[in-house]
Amino acid sequence: MRKYNVLKNIIGVFAGIMVAGLFAGIIQRIGHFVFPLDVHESVGNAKAMENYIKDAPIVALLIVPISYIIASFMGGLVTSIFIRSIRWKLLILIPGAFTILGAIFSLVQVPHPFWLMLLMLLPPLPVAYFGGSYLGEKNNRLN
Repeated sequence: MRKYNVLKNIIGVFAGIMVAGLFAGIIQRIGHFVFPLDVHESVGNAKAMENYIKDAPIVALLIVPISYIIASFMGGLVTSIFIRSIRWKLLILIPGAFTILGAIFSLVQVPHPFWLMLLMLLPPLPVAYFGGSYLGEKNNRLN
């Protein structure tokens, strides 16, 4: 029975990370559809992306942190569906941590305004905890 729970925890964390990545990608793709980039200039050109970020409307810039917040919430929620562990509170944070790693990767590639950096890096862990806490508490009451 113990091996089954460990395997279920691993699958749950993996599923949470995948769902978080999927939600972040889909929401950002919708953002690129609503606020299109000049594809020929911006692909692989950090300077063009930097200029786009300087001139973009705030709503266009807010799509990225919103996508990370929703992705972290959904990742924590999906992880909590699978896990059965005393350490469930730690496990539901892992999708949020991976979301932060994705944000760091984005921030290293292209400079962003400071306020946008804060919105990309601070909310994912608390939101992942919030997303996973309801089902995590319910599923792990007996542990």
